[in-house]
Amino acid sequence: MVARMPVSLEMGGPAVPIVKLAKRDPYPELDSQIDELKDVLLRNPEGSDPFLDAMESMAHLYDTRFALAPHQPIDRDEAIDLRRELARVCPKGSPKQLEAMHRLAVALQRRSFPERLLHDHIIQEPPSNRQSYTVDDLDEIIATQNAALSICDPDHDLYAPLTGQLGSSMLHRIKSVSELQQSLLLLRSACVLWPANDPHRLPVLQNLANALSSLIGASEKTGAIAEMLEAVDVHRQLAAQHPHTSAQRIQSLSEMARFLSRLCSPPVDRLDLVPLLRNTADDISQITRGDGTLYRALADALESSTESLFPEREINPLDQHPQLVRVHYVDLPVDVTQPSPSKFLLRPLYFADPSLLLDDIDGEIHAYLYYLLQRGPLLDTAARGLAYSTIGALFRHRYVNSKESRDLNAAIEYQQAAWHMTDVQDDDFYVLTRNLEDAFQERYFACHDIEDYKRSIKLSVWPMENRPVAMGPQLLPTPMGSLPPLAPRQLESRAQQRDWMIQWYREQITDSESPSAAVCGDLAANLFERFTTTWPFDFADLTEVLRFLDKMDAAGSRSSSGIRSLPTRTMVYSSWYRRTGDPQHLTSAIAHLSTGTIADRMQVLWERYVQNGTLADLDKAIVMGRRVSSSFSLGENDMGFYRTPLALCLLARYDREGDPADIEEAVALPHAPSTDLAEAYLLRYERYGRIEDLDYAFRTGAFDVDPDPNDLGLDADELEDVSGDLTSAFVRRALIHCRVLLARHALNGSTNLLRVAETVLTPAEQRCPLTLQASVLKCKATLLMSRASVLNVHEVDEAIAAATTALQYTAESDVRRPGLNALLGDAYRSRYVLSKTPDDLESSIKTLRICLAGISPSNPHYADYQISLGKSLEILSGITFDKSLSAQAITALRDTAQTPAASLHARYSSALSWARIADANHDADALLAYDVVMELLPQFASLGLDIRDRHQSLTRSASGVASDAAACAIRHNDLPKAVEFLEYGRSVFWRQALRLKTPMTELMEHEPELAHRLAELARDLNISSFRTRTEGDSEAQDAFIIREGPKRRALAEEWERLLTEARNVEGCEDLLRLPPYQRLRQAASSSTVVLLACTEQSGYALIVEEREPSPRYLPLPSISRSRVSDWVDRLRGTLKQANRGARQAMDLTHLIEPYRYSGQPRQKTQKTQREEVILVRLLGAIWRDIVKPVLDFIGVSGEMRDDPPRITWCPVGALALLPVHAAGIYDKTSGPCASDYIVSSYTPTLSNILPTSTPSAAHSPINVLLVGQADSPGHPPIPNVGVELKMIEDVLCSISHTRRVQGPDATQPTVLTEMAKSHITHLACHGIARPNPLDSAIVLRDGSLPVSRLMRTPFSDAKLVFLSACQTARLSPSEPDESINIASAMLSAGFQTAVATMWSISDDDAPRIAESFYRHLLQGEKIDLGGAARALHAAIRACQKSDMSPLQWAAFIHVGL
Repeated sequence: MVARMPVSLEMGGPAVPIVKLAKRDPYPELDSQIDELKDVLLRNPEGSDPFLDAMESMAHLYDTRFALAPHQPIDRDEAIDLRRELARVCPKGSPKQLEAMHRLAVALQRRSFPERLLHDHIIQEPPSNRQSYTVDDLDEIIATQNAALSICDPDHDLYAPLTGQLGSSMLHRIKSVSELQQSLLLLRSACVLWPANDPHRLPVLQNLANALSSLIGASEKTGAIAEMLEAVDVHRQLAAQHPHTSAQRIQSLSEMARFLSRLCSPPVDRLDLVPLLRNTADDISQITRGDGTLYRALADALESSTESLFPEREINPLDQHPQLVRVHYVDLPVDVTQPSPSKFLLRPLYFADPSLLLDDIDGEIHAYLYYLLQRGPLLDTAARGLAYSTIGALFRHRYVNSKESRDLNAAIEYQQAAWHMTDVQDDDFYVLTRNLEDAFQERYFACHDIEDYKRSIKLSVWPMENRPVAMGPQLLPTPMGSLPPLAPRQLESRAQQRDWMIQWYREQITDSESPSAAVCGDLAANLFERFTTTWPFDFADLTEVLRFLDKMDAAGSRSSSGIRSLPTRTMVYSSWYRRTGDPQHLTSAIAHLSTGTIADRMQVLWERYVQNGTLADLDKAIVMGRRVSSSFSLGENDMGFYRTPLALCLLARYDREGDPADIEEAVALPHAPSTDLAEAYLLRYERYGRIEDLDYAFRTGAFDVDPDPNDLGLDADELEDVSGDLTSAFVRRALIHCRVLLARHALNGSTNLLRVAETVLTPAEQRCPLTLQASVLKCKATLLMSRASVLNVHEVDEAIAAATTALQYTAESDVRRPGLNALLGDAYRSRYVLSKTPDDLESSIKTLRICLAGISPSNPHYADYQISLGKSLEILSGITFDKSLSAQAITALRDTAQTPAASLHARYSSALSWARIADANHDADALLAYDVVMELLPQFASLGLDIRDRHQSLTRSASGVASDAAACAIRHNDLPKAVEFLEYGRSVFWRQALRLKTPMTELMEHEPELAHRLAELARDLNISSFRTRTEGDSEAQDAFIIREGPKRRALAEEWERLLTEARNVEGCEDLLRLPPYQRLRQAASSSTVVLLACTEQSGYALIVEEREPSPRYLPLPSISRSRVSDWVDRLRGTLKQANRGARQAMDLTHLIEPYRYSGQPRQKTQKTQREEVILVRLLGAIWRDIVKPVLDFIGVSGEMRDDPPRITWCPVGALALLPVHAAGIYDKTSGPCASDYIVSSYTPTLSNILPTSTPSAAHSPINVLLVGQADSPGHPPIPNVGVELKMIEDVLCSISHTRRVQGPDATQPTVLTEMAKSHITHLACHGIARPNPLDSAIVLRDGSLPVSRLMRTPFSDAKLVFLSACQTARLSPSEPDESINIASAMLSAGFQTAVATMWSISDDDAPRIAESFYRHLLQGEKIDLGGAARALHAAIRACQKSDMSPLQWAAFIHVGL
């Protein structure tokens, strides 16, 4: 409860004036006054009246300036510092010091709570500027107010305000019971000091009510009666002071009624207060027109509580006549006297399955009613009760569908009959009580019969010996009306409070000859909590708990422990077992299963499964959990009667059997603990490799990114414990947190994640119960092994020691042993790699074989263990030259790669290892293995992922595989297969995106409905794939993205299913399949295609020509992967030194000399010469080692021709980062170069340039869009953009329809709209290449237009785009095979051809090259859209002839058709 009335913090004290200034330019006047006051301070001695007055005035001026500009917190802080100093220098105990302390406290409260109304100024700091002063300031506020009160005379005007403020401040910072009690004393005193009719008394009275509520809510006793009575009186006074119909009065009356209801109800039973409760309820009803009805009903019910619960059902008709079946409530479409066609099975269906249809429910009711007619007289009470309960549940579900009152009446009658027949000690009794209570409430709200509400109330408090009673509302403390509420804080450390309670209960038992069962139960509950939350633990606590349980059982009663339930023997023995590992304690827990809740039973069965691996225990626990989860209230907001470890058991079964349905069921559970949900998402990530699941694991687990090692406590709310053992829950949560961090580390290699994982694991290791020691040590060993970048023998030794010790903690039948053996096998192999000790390799193989012998192939980790064994076998084979070991490794890896139950990552890794080992051993299976690799690779970019997850998943999976696979095919003399491998293993990202844009013309002719549905799915998937997470998302947006994932996956599954169906249609067998070589060969219809690739050993070229049925192979022995990598590093270093970071507008003569024939060439600087020399040498090396051999092989390096042939380069891997088109000899001898003999183009893949239809040579009219952005916000100006657009317009305006979009008009919506209507688009602006290529962008007036947005925009009429911006064809060095850049995004969006830049360009060069390009694109009076490559070639040749540096012209390339 919070106080609603804001009040000035200096109430009752002298007014503090704030300087009021004209709002016209106030700061100069303020500064001038502050400067004058500083002069006063300098002229007067410290402590003098002028000095003190000047300090106070300066503080007020800073307050005023802050009030005028609240985003400047430095002014506020300066005012506080001045007042703090003023309180220090004032004479001790003087009125000035008292006043200074009071004002300091007020100023600190302003800083702590700036959103409150103070001095007529609303101070609302922007969140980004708000500082976390609250706790420190609150401590200082209390200390200052205490000091002020100590020197304040009781007759002083400030005494009452200070008393109330101090009491409120202490209430706001609850640290201990004693502090709360002191706050109560101060607030009581303040209420006495203020006259009854003084308006300042009202907020003090409100805070007194809040303090009382806090004490009552925090009390663990069923007492606190005096506090509740006082709270009633305080709320009565509050109600009297508020206007009659005000919201504040209604609130006070409601709080009064709530406390009265608890005082009147058991176990307090102050029935003398029932009339006051009735009168309060009537007052509420008069104001709110009925809101007090329920309290009035409660009063009536409590007065008649001695009456029978169901007087009209003293002898229930169904109980009296067991064969009687009430059918008059229901219009069933069948005769219940006839046999039901449904198979009948008597089962505990407390509520029907939500998936049942209305007809299914009717059938179930028919089956049960016929069963009762036939067998009713022969059934025992328990069986009849179960049948009635199930029929009632079915009628209740029928009511949910029909909303017919007769269905609800039938549900109540059958459930009431079942309630009469069920023993009070039966777990089902609580379920029935809860459901019957809900049913009466539901009928009350439907029919407004107050008797139903009374019955509901009686059920909610009956029987008291078996139900906990909440004492007092959980209200929030609120200091004085002017301060906002904080989250409730613990009154003192939980351990101290618990120990105090234990001592108090023991004293009660000692002082009493016959202590009550309630006191014994509360003591047992506190002792059990202490045992399960402290370290080191004391088994004496458990012994004492069992002794009290024995006493209570002997007395035939149970305890109501207030806010905690009594521990059962199952819980006690389970906790004992977890700390000793003694199977006898587990046996005892199982022997007492009947004493535990369903959650206890499930937990113990899970414990026994972990110990002995008996799957039947797990299955039994899951059945029990499913029964509970489907058996409770149908209300959407009902969290269920039990919180069970169902998710824990489902995940344990998945970890054994590998059925993904168990994960999905766990994820779908509505109230699963967050730790279990986090593990479910983690396991799903390990299964499918979807990065979004790893993010969900971190978020649902609410794991800290950088936890404080001193703040890793046992928080019951955070742990959501279902086992009754907080320490075990804490350790398990730490294990899941650590596993999630290690999975993230495996993705990005961040060493900080390892540090955080160690921080999380350390306290868990210190507190770990014995049965979890193996799991903690396994996590520790995994953490040590994850430090791959700094791995050393010492850490591997530690990992081996940890895994070995973990095995010692587990029995032979323990389900964790295979995982521990696998980890140990990996560690042995790692130690061999470091120390070369053969015994380690032998130990690795032996341990891994033991691991695999202990699990079945369906185990989700089986594939990972097989891969590990294959690696060890292959290493040993290389040492011993034993081919049989290689054969064993190949067999293990092949089996894993072809196992559908294995995770995608495991299958892909095993297939890749299988391929490479087979290739190294000249095994004929190598090509088959690479076929499997190519089949699995696209699954990393599943359409069920958004585009960013596709990209990230591919980035860590596909590096270099295409080149290696093609080299293997070449060694096996299968050149077409080599081309296919190079095609299938690259640009997977674009290929998946383009699948959704491919027209299905053939399918439309044969199966139009199927084609139409596939088109709809393609559209929906395309939209959904761009809904991605970004930094700064709101919680609502984040929740939306999380919900989008399952929807997108469902769409993708339907897409794949229908695509399979479409491929069965005649003529569509190859729909969206990867094209075979004979189709790929058509890419060479307009030019020869040269694929360039290299491996670790050497390079090669594959030449594809349409006239040749098979590609031609050319070895390039002078290059290798390492040499190409070195070339790339040299190129990047040269470009960086040449300042090719952005399109430049300034004079670049000091960097790159633009050799021109007009006038004498300027002299190059030494720096420019060095950079150009490096580039020239690099281009010469590429010429000698790659381009010249290729041209010689093709036969085009002889005489130069006016119309040179065209070659389309398709470089693979790091070769795609090199300017192959510019290769040549550019030294003083002016030797040959590529452009002397050929016209060069590029293509990411052959599929990109496959002809789809016969292109027209020219279009009339041609729509040309010229976009220019010379002055982008945040970027340097590029003034020649306007010149460039004018030059192009002069060339094209006479033969095309040209539209220019420039300056403020060049916004993203405008540009994208115009691009869709244009054949040619020319973009002259800034370009940005980012580390994540999806964020690379062109810069327009309203910001960056990224690749991720370009690729989703269709340009159906687009033909040619000229990207006159920097780095528009630049590829990411970490993923060149995916070819993601601005140019490729344009091709994906619909452009057929693009002119782009590999690095940054000069603002002086761009207009010249662009103008020359468009002049050569003209063929007479028409534009040749198919001649873009030759037009660029001609423009570049002109630059070369003008002696322009390669740094300038070599950046421009042609991509596409």
